[in-house]
Amino acid sequence: MPATEPMTAGWPKHQMPPAGARNVVVVLLDDVGFAHLGCYGSDISTPNMDALAARGVKYRNFHTTALCSPTRASLLTGRSPHSVGVGMVAGYANGYPGYVGEISRSAGTVAEILRGVGYSTIAAGKWHLTPLSDISPSGPYTQWPLGRGFDQYYGFLGASTDQYTPDLVRGSSFVEPPAREGYHLTEDLIDNVIQMISSCRASDPQRPVFTYLALGAAHSPLQAPAEYIERYRGQFDDGWDAARERVYRRQLELGVIPEGTELAPRNPDVRPWDEIPADEKRLYARMQEVFAGFLEHTDDQLGRLFDYIEAAGMSEDTVVFLMSDNGASAEGGASGRSEMLWVEDVAFDPLVLLPHIDELGGPAHHTHYPTGWAMVGNTPLKLYKRHTYGGGIRGPLIVAGAIPEGAGGWRSQYHHVSDILPTILELCGVKAPDSIAGVAQIPIEGTSLAYSLGDPSAADQKPYQHYEMHGNRAIWRDGMKAVAMHRPGTPFDQDRWELYDTRTDFSEVHNLTDDGNDDARTQLDALVSRWWEVAREHQVLPLDDRIQGRRLQDLYRRRLGYPRRVRLSRGARIPAMMAPGSPGLPARVEAEVQDVGPSTEGVVVALGGRFGGYTLFVQDGRLRFECGYYLQPRFQVQSTDLLPERCHSLGFVCEKEDNGLRLHLTVNGAPASSGLSFRPVPVVHNGVEPFEIGRDGLSPVSPDYASPFEFTGTIRAVDVEVADDWPDDLVTDLDLEAVLTFE
Repeated sequence: MPATEPMTAGWPKHQMPPAGARNVVVVLLDDVGFAHLGCYGSDISTPNMDALAARGVKYRNFHTTALCSPTRASLLTGRSPHSVGVGMVAGYANGYPGYVGEISRSAGTVAEILRGVGYSTIAAGKWHLTPLSDISPSGPYTQWPLGRGFDQYYGFLGASTDQYTPDLVRGSSFVEPPAREGYHLTEDLIDNVIQMISSCRASDPQRPVFTYLALGAAHSPLQAPAEYIERYRGQFDDGWDAARERVYRRQLELGVIPEGTELAPRNPDVRPWDEIPADEKRLYARMQEVFAGFLEHTDDQLGRLFDYIEAAGMSEDTVVFLMSDNGASAEGGASGRSEMLWVEDVAFDPLVLLPHIDELGGPAHHTHYPTGWAMVGNTPLKLYKRHTYGGGIRGPLIVAGAIPEGAGGWRSQYHHVSDILPTILELCGVKAPDSIAGVAQIPIEGTSLAYSLGDPSAADQKPYQHYEMHGNRAIWRDGMKAVAMHRPGTPFDQDRWELYDTRTDFSEVHNLTDDGNDDARTQLDALVSRWWEVAREHQVLPLDDRIQGRRLQDLYRRRLGYPRRVRLSRGARIPAMMAPGSPGLPARVEAEVQDVGPSTEGVVVALGGRFGGYTLFVQDGRLRFECGYYLQPRFQVQSTDLLPERCHSLGFVCEKEDNGLRLHLTVNGAPASSGLSFRPVPVVHNGVEPFEIGRDGLSPVSPDYASPFEFTGTIRAVDVEVADDWPDDLVTDLDLEAVLTFE
């Protein structure tokens, strides 16, 4: 036998975190304003979040980016959202470096960093950081949670979802919610988070866990169990003006806001409560009752998570951060219309809801609340989510579990959501790596707030903070804030910059340049000049104030090259925004079937659910089509005759006509119904349920059947054809230079 070199046995070494590394839980609420929590002065009961605050610290000077996706990107990476490519919500990209719509690989997430040093990493709830074209079973999965450092994920990938029939993902697979009576998404998310943490702890008690829980609450649709809503019946009947005054007085009493803080004037888009007709008052008060019930229900569920942490013996070595992604939302408009209607700018008469007033918050409704209540949620600040005034960017922040004994209470240091990652790393004893998976990392831009946890009087360590959202801009430095509100469609150089001393003017009501003060003008000019410097450094430019234009541009760009005719099989499940023909109706659908006749029933194809979409189905021996959108007229047609005993194809053909669309059904390739003429409806929204073949799996598009209404015959294949005038050239035809500002 030939001689061999001696061999030594060995085992792979797993990375272990630093000794004493803490567990971390980050709870991110959605569209919850500065004044929405009880401990921040609210009329709404949030005892569990208040108790968390009582054993930790509360920040009164904490800021976000004013919108959901950018805040999430900033929180997870510790950088400005533009620096990492997410200056706007996912699905509204314009191709420039700050607005590509996905987090750069050069900006690792806190999950990627912590997993790299041995943490277990868990994410649950709203993600909203994946390009729309990637939210599909074919991926790519690189910008899904498991592609950005998380070991486990359970939640929804888009901007919003129905709380009763959510469009869910587990890991990298689409799943349907549990079929149980009284299901609600928030409860399900908490159940899963507790289970995931418990499993990690049971299998390796020494390995710390990072948990990112981004709830859908309290984003629209406002939906909550009836018993929670009923707790608030009549509580808001005196209206938003009185409620805002109550919250303001309570904030002063509790020390939420500094003594001498003024209540900002009523926002200009909010009608005085006394001028609103009685029926509208009833309806609007009920909408706020629904919101309050939704938030209290959320608090109860978080209480279960906090109780679990205590019972599991984790409270001593777990730090909890609780915050919101932006200020309260004005997307309900003056009358509280559904966000779906707001996005598509669909007209809304609120009184159509009056007969259903006691059903609001239940599964049949997709409502918001009026801007008057958003104004209350942002007390004492002005304006809302999407703005760079305080109402858009200042929010609650509670930190517990890392506070020296006796050092609780309020903190006034200026901080931003990008500061959360460096704080976590400091508290966990972890150094940010120079590279992740071979990709060099850009510098962390946030400033750890750990210095302030034990010292309420510590001086600010934040050098400055800049903002941009929809062309609205701001910059803060040394207590002074310059802010410009931009109206879409107007030249950026016509925007009026204002100057506020936030050290003495918490609610930003005294523009220091109003009285012609030369020193104030000089300070403002310096801050504005600095904003432009920072904007160039952090990929904020070019400025682009389009909203719908960017949405359509991003959607169509991602569909370039998509075939005009696709052949699909039963079981196909395609996200709504990537369904053939989206965002409208396909030109032709034809299903090749067998074993189909008058006794057959079920869905052939369906896109969407109860709040918007279309469905082709068989019922009572006839082929039927229905198309509708929440609170809008529904359009229906059925085959003139019963289906023949031997059907080999079912479908529809949709054509444009002068006043909209004309659709007729086909059976065995021949026309089978009178033509249905109707105006187009926006059947697709970034929360609408998916396109499916052979079933309608979540909520039913048509109220005439119950989901999933499986097709009882055989579907061999479905051909879907897109109209010839699909605007593939939209992107190249846009004169982008006309709407962008580079300097």
